[in-house]
Amino acid sequence: MKLKNCLSLLIALSFILHSSIVLQGQSDSFSPEMEQQIKEKLHHLIRVGDVDAFLDMAKNHPDRLLEMQSEAQRPGRASAEQNGEVIISDSNLPESELHAAMNPKDSNSIVVAVMRQDPNSFTSPLTTPIYYTEDFGQNWSASEFKGEFPDLGLWAGGGDPLLAYGTDGRIHYTWLVVDLNVNNFLATIGLHYMTSDDGGANWEYGGVVDMSQPFNLLSLEGIDKFVDKQWMAIDANEGPTQNNLYMAYVALEFDSASVNYNMLVTTKYADSSSFSTPVSVNPDSFLFAQFSSIDVDRQGRVHLTFAGSKDSVNYGMYHTVSEDEGQSFSRPRLISPFTLPELTYFDDDFSILGVQDRLYPCPHVKVDPSIDEIYSGRIYSFWTANGIDTPKTRGLDIYFSFSDDG
Repeated sequence: MKLKNCLSLLIALSFILHSSIVLQGQSDSFSPEMEQQIKEKLHHLIRVGDVDAFLDMAKNHPDRLLEMQSEAQRPGRASAEQNGEVIISDSNLPESELHAAMNPKDSNSIVVAVMRQDPNSFTSPLTTPIYYTEDFGQNWSASEFKGEFPDLGLWAGGGDPLLAYGTDGRIHYTWLVVDLNVNNFLATIGLHYMTSDDGGANWEYGGVVDMSQPFNLLSLEGIDKFVDKQWMAIDANEGPTQNNLYMAYVALEFDSASVNYNMLVTTKYADSSSFSTPVSVNPDSFLFAQFSSIDVDRQGRVHLTFAGSKDSVNYGMYHTVSEDEGQSFSRPRLISPFTLPELTYFDDDFSILGVQDRLYPCPHVKVDPSIDEIYSGRIYSFWTANGIDTPKTRGLDIYFSFSDDG
């Protein structure tokens, strides 16, 4: 994979947080260009306005920083009414990357997870509040979850909250954490997992799904990968596979001058307390694979879609399917090519008001779960683009395609 292609892909897909400040130090393991791209990715994940000041406080006043973090991570209030609408959160801080799940056996029970950002705070620049209702959204409460889990150091950043509701009433929750050990300044980037059996009020930590090896946050020494943007799906079919949990995500694996996009699927079987060894779904022929979505059909087959490219020039939406509970996947098939500024091509004149470096194809796959209806089992794939083979508009549209033969 050519260096310039690797770098342009990472620029387009890392959602870079623009800043004139860069992390200090230099790694002997990476080219200067690749090192800069990794640092820019870290800027996005750490999510504080003044990264240098944050790192200085973490180095020189770690005890006070951890104490302040504990004070800041307390449950918020929820459920207020405004202009006839139910306001879930009363926080005046930005809450984004919202994800919601509903109990498949009781629609009164809904849970919502968000990413709350406070870039002016060194102690809690990022938290992930969880809200729940037991009366179909008329009243909401804030979960007791505060963001802590065993052996957490300084929660320096992350995000990507995601929920899945099982037919047994168990809620599954995963999120991304940048965990900094202030004693040695080593950090990890990991996907963490927890569950709730009481509608979202209380949570039990379930461990790490996947994580980078510890690396020095200043020099980048030891960094091997980023895990990023997971999606989950529950098998709701009656039978032995019921409540299997499938999770798709990408591991951006680094060498000295390039990045390898490894699209992975891991399974938590209903009778297991842990996730399986991840299975790679994109062959070596893909130079780029990112932005997965996953669903399960009535036969228990696991469908996954993602955006991919084999030459860093032509991009498309791809579909792959597993017929053995996520142990293996078919060779990905092209659904449709697509074009998207900042990813498939660069256009200095393209802009969307209020959006900066956040353009991606937002793919989603959904299988019709109905029984004995005209479209039962139909697979729908959705994505954002401004064209198929060539750009068609100055704005962005939502495209979709469907399949009736699996």
